[in-house]
Amino acid sequence: SAITGIGSRGIGSNLNRVATAVVELNAASTAYVNEHDFDRMLPVLNGLGASNDSEGSWFDLSKARSGSECKDSMSSIAGPRVLLPLMFTCFHLLYDSDGVISRASSKALKAIVSTCLDQIQSSKEEQENSSHNAWLKFIESTFMPCLKVGIMAKNLPARRSFVLLVSHVSKLFKGFQSVHLYGDLECLIREDDPDQDFFLNVTHVQLHRRARAFTKLRKLILSDGKESNFSDQSCGNILLPLAMHPVYEIKSKSEEAYVVEAIATIGEIAKKLPWGKYNGTLQTLLNNLTRYPDQERFLIATMCAIIDAFHFDVDTGNSSDDSGTAATDEESTKGNGVWRSLNNRIIPKVETFLVKEKIDKHGSKSKCLRSSVALALMKLFQKLPIATFEAKLPKLVTVVCNGMQNKDSDERDTARDTISKMAVSIDLKYL
Repeated sequence: SAITGIGSRGIGSNLNRVATAVVELNAASTAYVNEHDFDRMLPVLNGLGASNDSEGSWFDLSKARSGSECKDSMSSIAGPRVLLPLMFTCFHLLYDSDGVISRASSKALKAIVSTCLDQIQSSKEEQENSSHNAWLKFIESTFMPCLKVGIMAKNLPARRSFVLLVSHVSKLFKGFQSVHLYGDLECLIREDDPDQDFFLNVTHVQLHRRARAFTKLRKLILSDGKESNFSDQSCGNILLPLAMHPVYEIKSKSEEAYVVEAIATIGEIAKKLPWGKYNGTLQTLLNNLTRYPDQERFLIATMCAIIDAFHFDVDTGNSSDDSGTAATDEESTKGNGVWRSLNNRIIPKVETFLVKEKIDKHGSKSKCLRSSVALALMKLFQKLPIATFEAKLPKLVTVVCNGMQNKDSDERDTARDTISKMAVSIDLKYL
């Protein structure tokens, strides 16, 4: 194979040993179709999961070797860079349906995290300077991006392994200042009480344990106030994807309480997100609404929770905002990036979900108002400059009032209840 050919450039070098290990990890059984050769794979995985002083460990394979058998200097690479093919193979094996292989791969990947920490701490160079420490740069720029991709996987067993790897990294690197190592998530780990450990609960097979994990996380975020214990990277790359999974994966009514708790947590996380991540998350959600019709109700609720969490400064670039006169559509190209995205993309897209068409048992079409979307837009408009709010309000009120002309008495009641809630939240002069 190509890997064997690359490794054969220096017999006995660490590159050759890594190439041999990769070939062994991908060995297929010669006796059975679509089966692994466990006799060749497991010794390599067990060696990678062993301590640093063991033969076949990550550290042992990373050491450059010199001697009469290794004549080509390019075939011996010192440091963690040579371990990349082996690390990527272990990540791939996390998706394997065979539990023995996936668990051994997870153990091996935890071992490389511990190896990185040991080498960083034993180094005489500055620990926090990733440009001078190869092991720190390796885990920041190569290992962690794989974890960020993995926690968004749809494969549940594989995702569980990735989440527990994140927990392992944050526990070991809690004292480091780098936000890419997620040391701030260490407060969610409870080794003294596994029942309160967020990462163990969120990957638990029981629904009430997963719901408990989001309840704990939401309360922790609420207790932070304006100063969050979690960095923007932790909120956007780890916590938000974990909370979004239940919304897309709900399959039965028994999961509704769990999903509702996840949606409430998403709303709290969204309050801590920077604009780029907030905007991207909301845009993705709006685009997915028509692609997941079975989850529409929960996606709408998630969209409203994110809109309610809007917390950014808006500059429309219109001087009339101060005087209270109405803004015009010609101002769509003015203002800061937040306003342009809101005015040109987000608000028009959300307004298309204000009313839903449904077909009754007789085949006739009717329109029903989505009350939650109307109230979410109302809260969003109230956070905009006064002139913009006054320009947007009449259209929203008109749509809600049209709902009171519906033939269905339930829909009329919904519209009346919505307009009453809107009236309570605005100033008396608008009545």
